[in-house]
Amino acid sequence: MAQILNSFEIQKAITLATKINEDQARPLNSKKSGAESGVALDSESFEGRGKKLEDIIKRMCQRSNFSGAVVTDDSGRPLAVVNPPVTSDKLPAFSSVLGQALERAGALLTHKKAEYLSLDINYEEKIVLRRFAIQESHYLLLVSCLQDVDDRSEIEVSIEQIMAALSAQTKGK
Repeated sequence: MAQILNSFEIQKAITLATKINEDQARPLNSKKSGAESGVALDSESFEGRGKKLEDIIKRMCQRSNFSGAVVTDDSGRPLAVVNPPVTSDKLPAFSSVLGQALERAGALLTHKKAEYLSLDINYEEKIVLRRFAIQESHYLLLVSCLQDVDDRSEIEVSIEQIMAALSAQTKGK
């Protein structure tokens, strides 16, 4: 266990999460839209992605009382955003670091295909990362929610819908 806690990726994820928590002027459980929260998203990030993916994560947040969610590619580029837990300039670094922490923790625990990571931000809030693959491409779903929210079942149901939407978009190109 000490190897996991001492890993560079876990330490970097903890540092980033602490910085994000300190930097945010709004709590994670506020219900502001991306535009209201000051997040400027590059329209190029959404090119060819469609509104369907965003609608899926919006419904997921509403059903489960998640305060926000983001789907990114493996490099951290946002594909769909609903009230993101971090600003757009921090999103690629944050999701990439968490993805690396997940891979490293899985390798150290001899679970090479680890796909789920939960990071407590403070006593009340957490960020959950779910990594998934479609063929050879990997994607990340980041969800922010309160500690007492049961996120796993909703995330798993929504992952199937997200994968279907991404697969349909890939076939359409």
